[in-house]
Amino acid sequence: MARNQLSIPTVKEQLQRLLLAEPLSGTPFRTSDEFLWRGGVKPSPVNGSYLVQIYYQRGRFPETNVLSPKLKRYEDRPLPHVYPGERLCLFYPKATPPEWTPAMWLSETVLPWTALWLIYYEHWLVNGVWLGDEIDHTKEETSL
Repeated sequence: MARNQLSIPTVKEQLQRLLLAEPLSGTPFRTSDEFLWRGGVKPSPVNGSYLVQIYYQRGRFPETNVLSPKLKRYEDRPLPHVYPGERLCLFYPKATPPEWTPAMWLSETVLPWTALWLIYYEHWLVNGVWLGDEIDHTKEETSL
């Protein structure tokens, strides 16, 4: 039986889609309500690959970090567009309509948004200008 497009994917379904999207990825931690996914993201054919981690727990926004290479700074400036702990800001949690909801596939949203964030990051690293939209990241947004 096909899943209704508007229904919320299970944690297992989300993880399966990520593993299909990035076959060389893995999941060092998984329960019925949460998982930790690690895989490579290559922002463009001319860029290197980054090892990223997505932590997803039912009822919370996904959290994405770059594990390697370590994110550098432009002229010792703080990293732009990140939450505490260098969690990437990939969407605005309070947007209306929502930019991300639990009914959306992480493999079709968070994964490509991470690649786009990395393109903006690499541009910022060269000239200090962030090309993407930006909001105040001093407050943590984790719950739906």
